[in-house]
Amino acid sequence: MFTAYFDVSGDPRSEAITMAGYVSDARKWAKFEAEWNKILEREKVSSFHMTDFASKQEEYKGWDQRRRGDFIGDLLECSWKYTNKAFSATLALADYYDADRRYCLHEALGQPYLVCGRSCVGHVKKWARRHGVKQAAFVFESGDEDWEDFERVCAEQEKIVPTRSSKKDFVPFQAADLIAWKSRYPIRRVLSADLEETVEERERLLGMVGELKNRPYAGGVLDADSLTNICVKGSIPLREHREPGTFYATRSENDPSFVDATYHRHPHPSSSTSIVIAQPALAPDTSPLSFQSVFALLFLDQVPTPVPH
Repeated sequence: MFTAYFDVSGDPRSEAITMAGYVSDARKWAKFEAEWNKILEREKVSSFHMTDFASKQEEYKGWDQRRRGDFIGDLLECSWKYTNKAFSATLALADYYDADRRYCLHEALGQPYLVCGRSCVGHVKKWARRHGVKQAAFVFESGDEDWEDFERVCAEQEKIVPTRSSKKDFVPFQAADLIAWKSRYPIRRVLSADLEETVEERERLLGMVGELKNRPYAGGVLDADSLTNICVKGSIPLREHREPGTFYATRSENDPSFVDATYHRHPHPSSSTSIVIAQPALAPDTSPLSFQSVFALLFLDQVPTPVPH
């Protein structure tokens, strides 16, 4: 039986929120826990909390850089050694709230915790399909907002029953805490207003990202471009107020289902020109595509059919 454990770094009031964790089977999780606890015992640490470690508080006061580096390095190696893969999803919150002002985003995808949670679930399910894994359990660290909505959506759309517990009950949450922080930190620094624009700082942040890419790790960042792409391709409707620069057509000659479509000009990735993407307007008797259809854009390599009028 495979089990995935996830924890969250950040909150809806920070620059970014990241959910991350690992998947492994029961045999390897048992070996992981034994080795992880040995590392903690060696350093006289009762339980690993990344917030305390990063701020050099509690049991980490007075540690020099070499001790800190060896400790984190050993914990990470333990995690990679006894797990099959790590997964993360990071949401740039300013981009999310901006997109939500233009589109009915939170109504379609949910609040930030749900967006990251569904992304991680999608990553694991995609991995499971590729490796012939029939079933995986999902366990999330407790204490985060919007759990009830996430639990409901998982049951209705993903056909899974997620559970939650505390860090003191499951050692894998400590590893999830660490990988969530390492996944989020470079992104948070880039988004931060006080980022030191130095070559050394850029190289350090790129090095942290490169370190993850060399491991069995799947992660992504939902930013302005990806959120707009999801809204457009997933037929998430615009809000009542319209953005400057849009124009409307009664019907698209190429597709009769695009009635009263709104067209947006988006920069083409390979040139300075722009391409036109049709976004169906929401009629009174229609609704946005389901979570399942929208997230298929990211994980099932499918493009949902626009909602007809």
